[in-house]
Amino acid sequence: MSFRKFLVFGIGRLIPDRMWIQIKYYQWFRKLPNLKNPQTFNEKLNWLKLYDRRPEYTTMVDKYEAKKYISDRIGVQYVVPTIGGPWHSFDEIDFDILPEQFVLKTTHDCGGVLICKDKKSFDKVKAKKFLEEHLRNNYYLTCREWPYKNVLPRIFAESYMKDGENDFLPVYKIMCFNGEPKVIQSIQNDKQPNESIDYFDTDWNLLILKQNFPNSEAPLSKPVHLNEMLEIARVLAKDKYFLRVDLYVINDEISFSECTFYSDAGLAEFKPADWDEKLGRWIKLPENMGGYRVILNGMIIEIHISEKELTEFTMDENNRIISAIEKEQIDQLTDYKFFCFDGNVKALFIATDRADDKIETKFDFFDANYNHLALSQGHPNATEPPKKPAAFELMKRLASELSKGIPQLRVDFYEVGNRIYVGELTLFHFSGNVPFQPELWDYTFGSWIQLPNKE
Repeated sequence: MSFRKFLVFGIGRLIPDRMWIQIKYYQWFRKLPNLKNPQTFNEKLNWLKLYDRRPEYTTMVDKYEAKKYISDRIGVQYVVPTIGGPWHSFDEIDFDILPEQFVLKTTHDCGGVLICKDKKSFDKVKAKKFLEEHLRNNYYLTCREWPYKNVLPRIFAESYMKDGENDFLPVYKIMCFNGEPKVIQSIQNDKQPNESIDYFDTDWNLLILKQNFPNSEAPLSKPVHLNEMLEIARVLAKDKYFLRVDLYVINDEISFSECTFYSDAGLAEFKPADWDEKLGRWIKLPENMGGYRVILNGMIIEIHISEKELTEFTMDENNRIISAIEKEQIDQLTDYKFFCFDGNVKALFIATDRADDKIETKFDFFDANYNHLALSQGHPNATEPPKKPAAFELMKRLASELSKGIPQLRVDFYEVGNRIYVGELTLFHFSGNVPFQPELWDYTFGSWIQLPNKE
């Protein structure tokens, strides 16, 4: 194993997603991404890796399973036919059932593609080495593109598609922002040494823009079926913050290639650089939310809590919203954060004034009996310490149950009306990088963490 692979697939798998994303972003841009309030296109894509995780995304990026998903939404006529598989290993492939020309693909990663133009001269030894190496590749770990995490690595065969004398089909990659196509990448000589990419708006006006590859010397003409291609992308991108829909035009017919949630993994520099901000403005992210899901009577209930309102949605098994079953205004959202040490609640802090952009957030710390502590961290105390919540003992008991067996866990709750909602679970409070005032409290909290004996 190379040192790079050891870092990614060995040590790297132990690093949390958020930290790994920050490391990768810094490698490319020599600065950390703003994940708290993302502004640029690349920052927002990396934010989406962490916080937009719908089960259907896994199906959409699985190159085999996506075919049915796409057929159900835009029609089977746009899907390149599958002619064999899926197979879990190269040795399972039945070459006798395959025609003289075919394409082998892996389901779960990028670049796992082999084209066979003549089965008699097809080098199976070389093909086996190539495809089995791809089967071992955990594509999710490289850049933490979450939809790939649970895709089952397999091989399948599909029809070899050729347009006249063109061995390398041009690809049209339609970038959609909150469901609306805005930019089209036109690619010639895809995945070849002389690959080139041109960028167009949806009226096929050439844009002065490039990323990883040079622009072409002769940009492609406007596709005859452009409006139909845009409508296909619009259907597939509905209700998604960002989606790139890749299409071919083969013998005057549109064919689906793949869906991509993170164009260039959110790690490609734009030239000119201001396109990063311009495209970023087109992605409208939701307000930061706390919340959780439960399954009740066979339905998925999703709770979203923002700084201003609570909305409770009923959703089906495909993660589609059926109805909003409750919505109420919240004048002030209070956050209760319990510090737990292997099931023992030792302290908590309460965040107030978070809903008002003109007032600084206040943090007040209390012990497990709700005695106010002379302590601050990151934000000042409130003028008047917040009152003890009605459900304090219940929150404390729930926090204790959730943290059993974990050396340190912060369990966050909201109390809205007469109900409690879980905000989040945090293993590394402020990433361990915000000082306590007075400093003695850093040692006090430290004494509550019982680390395992490694001797």
